[in-house]
Amino acid sequence: MGLRKWVVTAFLLLLHHISALPQNIHIAGVFHRDVDDYQDVAFSCAIDRLNEEQKLLPGYRLVPEVIYVPSHDSYATGRQVCNRTQSGIAAVFGPQSPNSKGIVSSICEMLKLPNIQTNWDMNVNLESSSTLNLHPHPDLLAKAIVDVIKYMEWKSFAIIYQTHESLMKLQEVFKSLDKSVTTSVYQLAEDGDYRAMFKTLSKTSQTHMLIECDTDHIVDILRHARDVNMLGDYENYLFTCLDAHTLNYIEFQPFMTNITFLRLINPSSPEMQDAMRDWDTRGCRHLSSENMKVETALMYDAVSMFATSLIRADASEPIETESLSCVRPQAWSHGEHVSQYMKMFKFMGLSGELTFDVKTGRRKDITLELMEVSHAKLRKIGNWSISSGITQEKDYGEQVSQEAKLMMQNKTFSVASKIGAPYLDWKNRSASGNDRFEGFSLDLIDAIAKHNHFKSYEFVIVPDNQNGMYVKETGQWNGIMGEVINRRADMGICDLTITYSRGLVVDFSAPFMNLGISILLTKPSKEDPEMFSFFFPFSFDVWIYMATAFLGVTLILFVLCRITPHEWDNPNPMEEDPEELENTFNLMNCLWFSIGSLMAQGCDLLPRAVSTRLAAGMWWFFTLIITSSYTANLAAFLTNSRMDDTIKSAEDLADQTTVKFGSLRGGSTGQFFESSNYTVYQRISAMMKQTKPDVFTSTNQEGVDRVLKEKGKYAFFMESTSIEYETERNCELTQINGLLDSKGYGIALPFNSPYRTFVSEAVLKLSETGKIKEIKDKWWLVKDGTGCSQMEKEEENADELTMANVGGVFLVLMVGCFAAFLVAILEMLWNCRKIAVEEKITPCEALVSELKFAVNLSQKTKPNRKKKSEKSGSSASSSISGSVLVETNHKE
Repeated sequence: MGLRKWVVTAFLLLLHHISALPQNIHIAGVFHRDVDDYQDVAFSCAIDRLNEEQKLLPGYRLVPEVIYVPSHDSYATGRQVCNRTQSGIAAVFGPQSPNSKGIVSSICEMLKLPNIQTNWDMNVNLESSSTLNLHPHPDLLAKAIVDVIKYMEWKSFAIIYQTHESLMKLQEVFKSLDKSVTTSVYQLAEDGDYRAMFKTLSKTSQTHMLIECDTDHIVDILRHARDVNMLGDYENYLFTCLDAHTLNYIEFQPFMTNITFLRLINPSSPEMQDAMRDWDTRGCRHLSSENMKVETALMYDAVSMFATSLIRADASEPIETESLSCVRPQAWSHGEHVSQYMKMFKFMGLSGELTFDVKTGRRKDITLELMEVSHAKLRKIGNWSISSGITQEKDYGEQVSQEAKLMMQNKTFSVASKIGAPYLDWKNRSASGNDRFEGFSLDLIDAIAKHNHFKSYEFVIVPDNQNGMYVKETGQWNGIMGEVINRRADMGICDLTITYSRGLVVDFSAPFMNLGISILLTKPSKEDPEMFSFFFPFSFDVWIYMATAFLGVTLILFVLCRITPHEWDNPNPMEEDPEELENTFNLMNCLWFSIGSLMAQGCDLLPRAVSTRLAAGMWWFFTLIITSSYTANLAAFLTNSRMDDTIKSAEDLADQTTVKFGSLRGGSTGQFFESSNYTVYQRISAMMKQTKPDVFTSTNQEGVDRVLKEKGKYAFFMESTSIEYETERNCELTQINGLLDSKGYGIALPFNSPYRTFVSEAVLKLSETGKIKEIKDKWWLVKDGTGCSQMEKEEENADELTMANVGGVFLVLMVGCFAAFLVAILEMLWNCRKIAVEEKITPCEALVSELKFAVNLSQKTKPNRKKKSEKSGSSASSSISGSVLVETNHKE
């Protein structure tokens, strides 16, 4: 190593002997006393170090010509620079002010004198043979900012700028953004009070801010954002200045706001550590690696790069400095040669590797570090380069996830909700905290908190007790939505429907309950069962046709039996060849046969001829169908009373005017009908708006009460889950039709909330394990057996028929029995008359005799009075004939 060092030193001494450079090389630095950026200090410190170490300038010394000029006076700047060129300077460094750099660049271009600048320049496309700018090209910075925005997945953000020059710095950002990204633009107030701007931003629910400003404004901006509650968990700030790493963020340590920026200077790089090692010995004590700004480091790099380039250019072509005049312009003969060497030269400095565009003299191929402030500490999360974009230290999503998980374990979440069973209701108003409430929402948040290990959570009831709607008059959202949008609450939960309009201003978790819009109406009133309801299975016409068919078949069968010879039979089987044949199917027997078949009871008389059997078979088939149909229909009519259910769907509601219908005012249900393209739903929306008196309600409970009060004259559109709850507790209510749409309830979180993923994961996990269904059943179903669903189930399992249903059948039986009793009495009276005539007794005597026999239950047989009368008649005639015979004989 010693030999090599000696060879290099000897080579440099040899170059010195053949060089035309003067021993003292004068270089000019143009600075402003009113700009506190320490560029003049860096300029002097770099020269001191180069002169002392003599590694790059063996045998030479750089002599600084420091020029202090007003930042706003370009004329004075140009005059002083021209005065210094007469002394034979080799280069001009600076100035910083955009008001002065133009005149200096023009003078150097005219004299071909190298001009090295370290500040951002808006003239991005200006070609120059003498000017170099070490500051990163604006196009590169714009590309880096756009890549960071894409990396952080910003779909919308606010652009905040300080001056019009700042806005010009962002013009390339505007050009490079995707059209799908939405932006809004705000300017920082000139008086330094930014609270009004942040109050305006807080009303827009915007949480992503891209800020272009001077470094010394950053802390004030964050302070004012903190004052108006814009420095919370959900805000993200991206600063474009490259010096944000030099600030102290300790006062913002309690806040979990994401602060991101790009850094060109790495304080821990070997080059920076080497440069800072002995600066304290050279009067540069107020400069350190932590607070060194970009332009200060660039000035240090500029001096070192110029010295290296000058020596190498002199080695290839001896260079002499010349006295130059602005009055009689004469270009420096070696100026372009030196400038070209600097453009072609690659140098590793405090700001990384320096490479330039040969035509424009602009720096290119920079490498930036993506930094983040976490708990007041800087943390590197990736690198950016033009070739590879952002290369991250670890996956950004994983990183955000880990940070959010840590924040959850140390955060008390504010949960906005409203009073309304079963989601949340009062349990004990005198208690404190969450002990005051009970309901589905409380149990669900508690399960999510346990799953994600929240530190704690606290329910807050919104003053207006509303879900939230956009109020055009105020331009704001109210209710739970307003609390979440304004980030006064970390979550919002109730029967909050996930809709498109709400999704534009808040983030929703995965739906914890699926549902749809349905119709709530009172059940039609049941009619009192009728005594003769067993006639209802058939219409009156069917009964008439059945009676006609009965009589018709009876007559046909009677005629057929008279016609066919096979129905005439021997009445006395003992006689082989009777004189007369008998037909058992007389008119009365045909009627009995027909009625027996119709009643499915049969008869002891059966046809024998083919024709009569065919007629009987057809009648039996007819009675089989009729009896089966009657039996099936009778069961339904006896167990279910008829109900008036003319409203069966939304279409039925839209086609009538008797039943009024409405929905919750400003809710998602009304928005559904209003925004629907379906003609029926559009008509429903128009009818609800035009109906007087107003059919909209302030709460769902008000709608339920109105349905109950108006008894079938008012229908209420409501979410199916709420209808389930109400119909479980009030058996007068019922749900009409199915679901008109499909949607879900979700937990609302502020836009870009870092906790959204964890809440959604917990909801999905609880849903898969059945925990959410368990919680829902707890608050929806009535467990003591008095719930309508349980009662209906019991009724379905054991339907009982009451006397009101079957009383008519008993009445028919009693009437029939009474009629049979009357017929029996008539038959007995008719028989008594015949007995009185035959036995020559009075009818009363015959009636008394018959009644005595009827009540004497011990007698098992009854004498045949006809036979008795015949015997007495024959004995009397025989006695008469005997007496006649005796008398005759006597005479004889």
